[in-house]
Amino acid sequence: MSEIDLEALGRAIARLVEALAAYRDDPADLLVRDAVIKRFELTYELSQSTMRRFVETYSVHLKSRERVPLPTLVRTASEDGILRSGWDVWEEFREARNRTSHTYNEDQAVQVLAKVPAFLERWRETHLSVQMRARRWGTQRDEDQAAQRGL
Repeated sequence: MSEIDLEALGRAIARLVEALAAYRDDPADLLVRDAVIKRFELTYELSQSTMRRFVETYSVHLKSRERVPLPTLVRTASEDGILRSGWDVWEEFREARNRTSHTYNEDQAVQVLAKVPAFLERWRETHLSVQMRARRWGTQRDEDQAAQRGL
């Protein structure tokens, strides 16, 4: 079994999908638009912490187990095949998230909202990749531990 809980991220992705669908149904509803942005913020934070735990636990490319900066983390996750895109893409998501958390205005809300579909697509792919790898590595670790115990 994986040491990394992926359920919270899966739920956050699902809630973001729901909010985005509601916004597409009624783009004039500013309350729903704001909900999409808040759910994006939450999903972004969970995605980064999940990716960090996953890379720090399983990566063969991470040179140091010390806390690494996000660009290094993303590059390592790309090298490990967890992410299908590099820092250039993820930096845009980080900038969008930072814009929403430090100030709020209509233009920025529209800009951030425009990033959400791409973010969702990247994290759906990544979430599936992480789930498969966690199961495989968790199973392998369980088998290794059983072999060490002579089972």
